[in-house]
Amino acid sequence: MKRKVTVCLLAGVLVLAVSAGAAFDSINGYAALKRGVKTLLLESSNVTLEGSYGVRVDGKDLRSNTVKAASDGKNYTEYTKDQSGTKVYESWRSQYNDYQIFYDKEMKAQKHYQGWDAPASERLNLMSIDTDEELAQRMLTFFELAADTAMGDLKNTFVSLGKEDGETRYQVEISASQVPAVVNAGLSLMSYSVTQDDYFLSGNVEYEDFDASFCAYFTQETGQSLTQEAYTRFWNEMAPETWTEEEKALSEQITQLHLQYQEENEAQRKQKGDKGVLLVHADNSQTYYKNGQDYYEAVESDRLIRFVGPDAALDKVHCIFGVDSEGHLTELTLKASFSSTDMNGKAHSLEATASFTASDYGTTTVQPLDVTGWSNDYAYLPDAKATESAEVFN
Repeated sequence: MKRKVTVCLLAGVLVLAVSAGAAFDSINGYAALKRGVKTLLLESSNVTLEGSYGVRVDGKDLRSNTVKAASDGKNYTEYTKDQSGTKVYESWRSQYNDYQIFYDKEMKAQKHYQGWDAPASERLNLMSIDTDEELAQRMLTFFELAADTAMGDLKNTFVSLGKEDGETRYQVEISASQVPAVVNAGLSLMSYSVTQDDYFLSGNVEYEDFDASFCAYFTQETGQSLTQEAYTRFWNEMAPETWTEEEKALSEQITQLHLQYQEENEAQRKQKGDKGVLLVHADNSQTYYKNGQDYYEAVESDRLIRFVGPDAALDKVHCIFGVDSEGHLTELTLKASFSSTDMNGKAHSLEATASFTASDYGTTTVQPLDVTGWSNDYAYLPDAKATESAEVFN
């Protein structure tokens, strides 16, 4: 749901940013921006990217994300950081020589990772879209025309900031009165559709930590202790041909109780009310909230849906972007202000920011994650390579 609302808000901003460029009818404006976006997304597979985006609500930071990625067309590395209040989640991933590695902040501290064979092919572009296909061509034509149509009366708001070190930079500022009606109409439609989503309106069961709570439930039902490591292994059935009879019996028992556990929780929620949310804690204790709004306010205060109700409008946009001498998009910074009314009728001001840089087009070299000496949590897989295997890094 969080992703859906964020995409709804940013979609209008991005369409507006591209259409704003359309108002500057020269190769240095609209054509440069459109060409830069298409080159990055549809013609590049070797590039280095760094970026971040964030959301502020009523003047306070709600959440922020940072991404660093490098791709050489087949191999890639990616680092992400997601911060909400004092909660920070970091993860690292790489694909190198047909081998994939993943770990997060906690796994890194313990020198654990997940590694497995993952044959990869050359990527056509960052979007993995075959632009020669008829459907893809028609879709691209549609989106280009949609951006052109949304331009409105913006041609006097787009200015050149000059050229420096081979890069030409542009700026556009758009006020509420200049925002194309189609953009605000689209935002209004999408925000309303989110509030009508069955997931938000209907009751549901949420889990603080499903694995942990199921293990607690398993122990309560059987009197046998079940660790999360054992649950993950036997539920996912990674290597059943290597299991003992005792392990096979445990796997069957987990399978039987798995559905029973979820059905029992759903039944308990319905007994309390059709529109409520039942939160199951890690120790399998429960807390009930009479509706989704109460749940989000108490448990997931960083959920954007708390502040976006049946209507939203774009108030102001400030955008700067740059292209190099070859037409590559090298940087983009965007700040957009929104006004919204939540499900309880309270007005809010939202600010979305995003910035990124793109560099080393065609010259990016990917370095794999070095996990030498670490423990592979997937080491029991038949095709998993040894942690110290030089094959991963050569």
